[in-house]
Amino acid sequence: MRTTRARLGGLCVALAVSAVPGLGCKTGTVADEETPAPDEETLPPHEDTAPEGSPTDGGSSRTQTDGAVTRAAADLDAGGPVADTRVAADGPKKDTGIASGTPSPPCVTSALACEDFEGYATGGTPKPNWRLSVTAGSRANIDETHAFSGAKSMHFFHPEGAVYREGYIRKEGAPLLPVAGNNLFGRMMVWLAAIPGHVHWSNVQAKGRIPVVGQEAQYNFGGSIQYMANYARLSSSGLLDDCYTSSKSQIPVKRWVCMEWQFDGSRDELRFWIDGQPLADATVIKSGTGCVKRTSVDNGLWRAPIFTTLSLGWEHFIYSPTDKVGSTDLWLDDVVVDGTRIGCPQPTASTH
Repeated sequence: MRTTRARLGGLCVALAVSAVPGLGCKTGTVADEETPAPDEETLPPHEDTAPEGSPTDGGSSRTQTDGAVTRAAADLDAGGPVADTRVAADGPKKDTGIASGTPSPPCVTSALACEDFEGYATGGTPKPNWRLSVTAGSRANIDETHAFSGAKSMHFFHPEGAVYREGYIRKEGAPLLPVAGNNLFGRMMVWLAAIPGHVHWSNVQAKGRIPVVGQEAQYNFGGSIQYMANYARLSSSGLLDDCYTSSKSQIPVKRWVCMEWQFDGSRDELRFWIDGQPLADATVIKSGTGCVKRTSVDNGLWRAPIFTTLSLGWEHFIYSPTDKVGSTDLWLDDVVVDGTRIGCPQPTASTH
């Protein structure tokens, strides 16, 4: 949930890659890492073809095209880590807050996609396996400061004081998206150094076009001190809906957190798990707890698009122009995308 001024300003930038007219505001610029940001009110469609930071031989990002498997919602709400008999994680356990139980491995080899960032040069980017979308002045690069498994992870940095910031790695279209049944599951390990202030941010964004209607819609998950799910819907004339559901659970900092999500586009439902446990008060079944803008004919329904773009990282919007915003340091590791719930890995001797 964001104030009208900040919300519209953020969406102007975040959704300019979709060439949405009608959002005549400017709060920042988004560009590829190696491309200067254009000095315009709206940005051109996102292009990212440069091979900078390409993985070394045998890069660690993998996508497979076999069909996804869906799981009944009742099974998902049982709680606790999901048993994964495909691979077992080795190494001593550390007290990181991640729930115990039968763990999933850092990279689930039978999943639709997995990424451990080990196959890229330190200081480089995860291209060409991922696209990047980064605001001017921010950074997104492979880093060794923290890693849940192995030695490397994906680091996002935003300097203090910005009204709007974005740093995403992104998958667009085939062979990963859309998944079978439009039921998208994901898991990633997240390390946040500190909450940067009174901002609304997203760590996960899945978007696409709503069938028949043709409007763009987004499912977002992130927070504002506490965890928050968000729905945004746009037409050619601008923002139609901006709705939310907030959890009472505060986001941990300075440790690895296992973040899982399910965006079930076939049912207009969202579910989340933190460290293997259900985040029940952030669950969305058809509609959330409120909207700061609701003008579409669906009257608050979180009508899902066909998910064709998945973005992971950090994007934030301010609530008020007077809010103080600190810098942001976020690390991601062991990303898995699948058509069924994945579960959390356990830390190893290399976790830091």
